[in-house]
Amino acid sequence: MSSDKPQSNQQDATVEQIKRTQRPIYIALGYLGLLPFAISLGVILAATVSGPGVHSAALFGLYAPYVFIAYSACILSFLSGAVWRDHAAEQGVASLLIISNVLAILAWLCLLAIQVSQMLMLLAIAVLMSGYLMLLWAERMAPGVDDRYTAMRVKLTAWVVAMHLVLLVCLLRMTELTIFYDATCPLCATEMEHLRRTDINHSIAFENIYADDFIARFPSIDRQEADRILHGQLADGEVITGLDVTYRAWCLVGKRRWVAILRWPMVAPVADRAYLFFARHRQRISRLFMGSKQTQSCDWQPPR
Repeated sequence: MSSDKPQSNQQDATVEQIKRTQRPIYIALGYLGLLPFAISLGVILAATVSGPGVHSAALFGLYAPYVFIAYSACILSFLSGAVWRDHAAEQGVASLLIISNVLAILAWLCLLAIQVSQMLMLLAIAVLMSGYLMLLWAERMAPGVDDRYTAMRVKLTAWVVAMHLVLLVCLLRMTELTIFYDATCPLCATEMEHLRRTDINHSIAFENIYADDFIARFPSIDRQEADRILHGQLADGEVITGLDVTYRAWCLVGKRRWVAILRWPMVAPVADRAYLFFARHRQRISRLFMGSKQTQSCDWQPPR
């Protein structure tokens, strides 16, 4: 019996030594997990502060806010799964398990929401941020949680929530209108350049629908449909088309009197038909008004 006790103490000492060596590992990995958040947010901040805006923030050819949100959803799901693993066999923790499942499902729904509209993307960020706080609260209520792990989780959650708040601020400061235009058409490109020079408040973002990373950054915009008719997206995610985009753009740069007639009830139907004719034949019209040398980039046509 006495020989068993030293052996038991030795085993306990071994377990304790393993725990001491493992703790720095999970702490280091926990803080390394902040890097994807920080990198994607850094790209977003750079585009917001010194670039044309959040809409231009791309990481590995992907829209940086989507990268941030996708990683956030994955981490929240991972943490929720870890809670399930650690406490599934314990008694009296049913509410904790339910919370972990609900948060995992919400993270998945957030990934779907960002594809729908700008407003839902903002909501997804708020939901993810709340999810981290709720999970931290739930973990602290669970029995037998290591104090050192809890302290680390508090710090990491504070950093993660802070970065989500910064992302929300950046997105809320987005331009009032994003125009998706065909840069291969000289007349279209000329109008966009004129708008860009006139837009002293930076209220408008300009996106070439034939940019290499367009589909990755704007999956909700059908490129072929945007080629057929001008598309624009408001800050709340609403998509407008045709002369509604033109009217909104020139109003934002203080030239409403130039385009007000286009939206008069008696004029709007005729103007819309005229615009569709121009959109369909804009390559030929560009050649007619600007000459063949200036429209060489228009010779290429997208697949139909």
